[in-house]
Amino acid sequence: MIHQLLDYGKPAPLSIKETDIHKLVNDTIDILNSKFIDQKIGVDKHFLVDQDLRIPVDPNQLRQALLNIFLNALEAMPIGGQLKIETNQSSKDFEITVSDTGSGISKEDLPQIFDPFFSKKDHGTGLGLSITQSLIENHNGTIEVKSAIGSGAEFKIKLPLVHIIPEGPGQEEG
Repeated sequence: MIHQLLDYGKPAPLSIKETDIHKLVNDTIDILNSKFIDQKIGVDKHFLVDQDLRIPVDPNQLRQALLNIFLNALEAMPIGGQLKIETNQSSKDFEITVSDTGSGISKEDLPQIFDPFFSKKDHGTGLGLSITQSLIENHNGTIEVKSAIGSGAEFKIKLPLVHIIPEGPGQEEG
């Protein structure tokens, strides 16, 4: 929990690299593969045809964001279910959609799930999704969620295909 607090309070600077996004998603799934098997959770992947798609991201930060979403899905499906990961691309964004068949999130709780320290779990810190949102926003991306009790949850991450470095003090637009 202390590490999570420190990460939340002072996120590491971005280290943007052209990253094979599908390999990153697959490697992140593989980290939790034994948990998916133990909990009888099927993993269904629908990736873009271009399997070697490289986009500008910080692979460590994006892996952490995906891990947080996957871990929440695991907790929402303690006796089995289906985890679906889809990738898509528009002219300016790359999208990763993660949906599960878990218990879902109530409409009253949805507006608060990205708030620091908000948790309905007995042993939750309430930092996982807050950190996830910060990591995605560090990439100039967005994260949205749709859910209802009993119908699982869907998280959609949109990342820009071109990384724009925010202007700092004393820099002029060129």
